[in-house]
Amino acid sequence: MTDSGEASVIDPDRLDIYAQRMRLRAVDALESSQRRTSGDGRQWRCGHDAAIALADRIGRAPVACEVRDVDR
Repeated sequence: MTDSGEASVIDPDRLDIYAQRMRLRAVDALESSQRRTSGDGRQWRCGHDAAIALADRIGRAPVACEVRDVDR
């Protein structure tokens, strides 16, 4: 089965296509809310930045996802 359409980024490893949540296979990414401390001691919103980067990459172009597994 393949789902396709305009995707919304939920997390750096999760998309929503027409209310259907898709987890990207073989992608292990931080949740959007996760932070890390940078080398100079400042908090960095790395999960948020990764989600924004994915959303920028996808844009409004249609995305097609082949369903391989179903998460619990």
